[in-house]
Amino acid sequence: MRSEGKRTCAALVLIVFLAAFLRLRGLGEASLWLDELYTIEHASKPALQIAGSLRESGAHPPLFFFLTHLALRLGDSEWIVRLPVAMIGIVTIPLLYALGKRIFGREVGLAAALLLAVSPFHVHFSREARMYPLLALLSLLSLYALWRALEENTRPWWAVFTVATVLNLYTHYFALLATAGTVLFAVVAVGYDWLAHRKRQAKQTVVRLVLCCSIVALAYLPWLSTMRINFFQRQADRAVQQQASSLAVGSALLRQALFEFGGGRGAATVIECAFVLGLVALMLRSRWKVLVLGLCWIMPPLIAIAVVGPRKFDARYVAYLQPLFLMLAAVGIVGLATGLARLGKPISVRPALYAATCVIGVVGLAVVSMSAIGQYEKWHKPDWKGVAAYLEGMANQGDIVIVDGSSYGRGADSGRPHRMLSWYLRHNGKGPVIWKEVSVANRIRAVAYQQRQVYAVLLIINPANWTGDPQRKVSEVRFQDTVVLRLKEPKVLAVEDVVEMLEAMTRGLKSTGPRFDIYLALAEVYKFTGDAEKAESYIEMALENVPASFTTSGQRGAAYRRLGLAQ
Repeated sequence: MRSEGKRTCAALVLIVFLAAFLRLRGLGEASLWLDELYTIEHASKPALQIAGSLRESGAHPPLFFFLTHLALRLGDSEWIVRLPVAMIGIVTIPLLYALGKRIFGREVGLAAALLLAVSPFHVHFSREARMYPLLALLSLLSLYALWRALEENTRPWWAVFTVATVLNLYTHYFALLATAGTVLFAVVAVGYDWLAHRKRQAKQTVVRLVLCCSIVALAYLPWLSTMRINFFQRQADRAVQQQASSLAVGSALLRQALFEFGGGRGAATVIECAFVLGLVALMLRSRWKVLVLGLCWIMPPLIAIAVVGPRKFDARYVAYLQPLFLMLAAVGIVGLATGLARLGKPISVRPALYAATCVIGVVGLAVVSMSAIGQYEKWHKPDWKGVAAYLEGMANQGDIVIVDGSSYGRGADSGRPHRMLSWYLRHNGKGPVIWKEVSVANRIRAVAYQQRQVYAVLLIINPANWTGDPQRKVSEVRFQDTVVLRLKEPKVLAVEDVVEMLEAMTRGLKSTGPRFDIYLALAEVYKFTGDAEKAESYIEMALENVPASFTTSGQRGAAYRRLGLAQ
């Protein structure tokens, strides 16, 4: 037994080292993306101001931002900003092993830990400065502590359950769903004890469960008013309303979540099959307690969609479901190994057959998952770091960078390019980064009659929407999802260069949405230079290209309002 424990410990250490390698390698190579910059913007404030900042303009609870705030004391590089999330992802691995071992045994614990260690979904989000791995970790810790508390009914485990639940609620609003599922499972377990004539034990459990839930509610009470604003007004109302029933949207969310939890593409199918085998194994063994647990965790998201309405929620919001999903997939592998071993003859070969099937099955699934890590392209990350390095190398003092704010091919996202480049160019001081949708004319007023080079940065998620300049008046450099333009033959005056660059952008972009924005910018520039005839001409062209989704409110409609078109 002692040697078996040593082998298990060695195997777990190797799995944790593998998880660390996959999460830490090249952690700082990729550029930040907008949501990570959002994390930095709030976390970089003084600690006592973070909660207030999130109340005013945030969309999440403050715990993860406090953790990032501590990391930012060491620097603000991509590697340092993402390090806390990577460490959180690594720590989740042994915790899942502990839960799997507690419920099913060492084999399931190790198999589940290995599957999570190489999961493309978990690896991906453990390499982003966002709170989703922390949501998964604290949800898992809360569940593990509750399981131990229900078994042993000891104060330390009830205390761990209470603290983990409070921290989880201050991590992400969807932790409410994880908490609801965990508490619902506890209620069902207590009810079973009562029906099984263990009434004294059930009464003690009820008292401690009610006490813990009361402490959790009191601890979260100060944040409820902020949650009403952050989640129900900023998040839920902004979520895309789906033209489908709540049942259809809920089932679509579960299908998408299982697909991504399994690694996407080919890997998901194999792991989903193992998951189904796990459910079958639980039913054959009458492990109803675990089946009830899974049902209790799945129900709250579906109920939330039914109550709030059929809105589109991403799979990362329910990332806390992934460890349980992979644990059940591990149960399927071990169950299959058990069934095959019983077929072995003579009986003496059954232990070896069981061990070989477990190893081959788990390692095979792990290899399939690892092969999908490189192809996991759920989120495109434009190479803002590369764009900024190019501009720092090419641009001179006072040159103008026009940042186009629409992400053509995935809808309007006006602030993203300006915010990202302003962050990466914050220390160079070479020239203004102009956000075209806000005001080109006003921002170039100070340098309008000087000779400056003009650059344009376009976010092109769909390359088919950029054909290049047919008149070849600009040179272009392509980065991931991004194009940087530079005039081949600059004019004498900066304002003329701005006009030339904007006109080149209209020639290279196909769809009406970006043309509308650029025509408004040209109208403003000509109005600024006093050429009313050309300004009116571009206004007419803009009105012929108004996108269906355009509204006069917000920052994208600023030029529209300044030109007096909103009256």
